[in-house]
Amino acid sequence: MSEGGHQTAPMQTELLLDYQTILANQARPIHFALRFTADSVAAAARRPAAFCIVLDRSGSMEGDPLKHALAATRTAIKNLRKQDHFALVMFDDAAQVVLPLQPAKSKAGWKDRVNAIRSGGSTNLTAGWMLGRDELAKAPPGCARRLLLLTDGQLNVGLTDPVQVRGIVASGLEQQGIRTACLGFGDNYEEVLLGELAKVANGEFHDADSPENLPAIFAHELDGLQALAVQNLRVRLQRLDFCERIFGLNDYPFVTLPDGRTEVAIGDLVSEEERVAVFA
Repeated sequence: MSEGGHQTAPMQTELLLDYQTILANQARPIHFALRFTADSVAAAARRPAAFCIVLDRSGSMEGDPLKHALAATRTAIKNLRKQDHFALVMFDDAAQVVLPLQPAKSKAGWKDRVNAIRSGGSTNLTAGWMLGRDELAKAPPGCARRLLLLTDGQLNVGLTDPVQVRGIVASGLEQQGIRTACLGFGDNYEEVLLGELAKVANGEFHDADSPENLPAIFAHELDGLQALAVQNLRVRLQRLDFCERIFGLNDYPFVTLPDGRTEVAIGDLVSEEERVAVFA
């Protein structure tokens, strides 16, 4: 086994096996995991912030729009700093809290919660925004409060009058200091509505349907991205005599090299990020 890629800071690697030894001539599946932990890399200091993503999972978001919105959510989570707080709210006909507002010191399992989200019914955008507002109200004193609304803006359930919706979002800025940024997804998102909601809340409107736009969007919304600690991490595996086959149990891409080894692309790690790759 070897590791490849460009490393910009030290990284810790830990190998975990379910069996240390196996009796000769006894076939047995083996599971092993590689845990990579990037060391801390100094990033530009900024004021602690509380972020809430309000995610539209309605039927009109099914397919690529929801896929891209989930990717955006994972990008935001990856770039949170330990001093930040984070909450995740999703909505279709109704709104619900997926992750209540909490410190971003330990993000283990958050991406799994994001990946489990599926498309649902209609679009009660106002209920989603209000529930996100309520989560941000729990932020510690001194934290900037930012709500990131990820949607196509198709209002069709609950409070659907754009004028009233704008008034509610504007009051969030006036009364709770919540700045709302709107990220539009899909080919037919309501650009006028989303632009107006962002404007009354001192936020920005972003065309976010193209994944390549996400780094620039979050560099702006998160006041910078986390410092990159490890770049293009790859793991190379070689089967020895008694190993029949290797299976990857994550969704990391596999490539067979010309010499027969298997290369697994783990990707980039930001400061203090942890990745686990599991194999059988």
